[in-house]
Amino acid sequence: PDRIKISVKDNGRGIPAKQQKEIFKRYFRADNAINSTETGSGVGLMLTKKLIEIHKGSIIFKSEEKTGSEFIVDFPVNKSAYLESDFNYDVEQNIISKDISETPPLPFNNKYTILIAEDNAEMRHYLKKELQTGYNIISSENGKEAFNKTIKMDVDLIISDIMMPVMDGWELCNSIKNNMNTSHIPVILLTALNSDQYKIESMQYGADDYIDKPFDILYLKSRIHSILKSREALQERIILFSDNQLHDEFENKPDQQLMVSINKIVSDKISKEDFSVEELSRIIGMSRPVLYRKLKSYTGQSPQEYISSMRLIKAEIMIRKGDHSIKEIAYETGFSDPKYFSKCFKKYYGVSPSLYNARSS
Repeated sequence: PDRIKISVKDNGRGIPAKQQKEIFKRYFRADNAINSTETGSGVGLMLTKKLIEIHKGSIIFKSEEKTGSEFIVDFPVNKSAYLESDFNYDVEQNIISKDISETPPLPFNNKYTILIAEDNAEMRHYLKKELQTGYNIISSENGKEAFNKTIKMDVDLIISDIMMPVMDGWELCNSIKNNMNTSHIPVILLTALNSDQYKIESMQYGADDYIDKPFDILYLKSRIHSILKSREALQERIILFSDNQLHDEFENKPDQQLMVSINKIVSDKISKEDFSVEELSRIIGMSRPVLYRKLKSYTGQSPQEYISSMRLIKAEIMIRKGDHSIKEIAYETGFSDPKYFSKCFKKYYGVSPSLYNARSS
């Protein structure tokens, strides 16, 4: 045969009729999902659809509430259906790059800065050599020097030995996690002291991971990648979280409280056209550079971008409720010019507010 069809059918809850047109959109999850109380990214079906389209196929579905759903995938199995260039297709890169709002492709391409704190020169140089192809690397010979650099520079992750002069890795980790300027930075501790008690102490000091020496460099790279990727996943979700959900996401209580405060302030001021980053910094009691570093780490956005995103997300929620006109929604979310609001909304969501409203109704 030239084509093949695969049908996957269940007898579950089904997808609500009003939400069926949304299920292939990024971040969408049906509100009656059986696992709706569990954390999920809402990208599975979007990625499935894109992968099928890469293979020249299509996916359709039929669903009825309380009866179940059926997904039908159809794609060619004959080589003649493909171009020669299709066989050199970078799947991960193109799934991501074709959606302007997707997470940046991995590896991170020097996007992140890692600080290495290690008093052994040979080990310090080895780690720098192994990691510098994927990250910006800075290094320090002891914990005190590392902490001072972290205060002054934009650091995304710290790798530290425990046994160091002047300030050891535990003291460094404790200082990082208890300083509001740096508490968001993940810390991986390395040590030749292979003991459960040392691991327990490391976690008590706030370490995000603990790796024994000698270690497999591939394992270390994998842990770095996993921690940073998790941070990116948090960045994608955090703007949509309620205060209760934020409580669950942050192990560091000061960071959690800060994000709850920022979200509340922005929500309260969202209709104020001239609400600015300076005003947010003043109310929160934090300098603008520190606020920038914090929000960039949490959300991947600058404070100004974050405020704009919250305005547009509030607008999208109001459009779906259908209780206000587009003009009223623009004013309620801090836009004095409805035309400019429409332009910003279309850039963020890919469609104009009026078309989005028509699709939602």
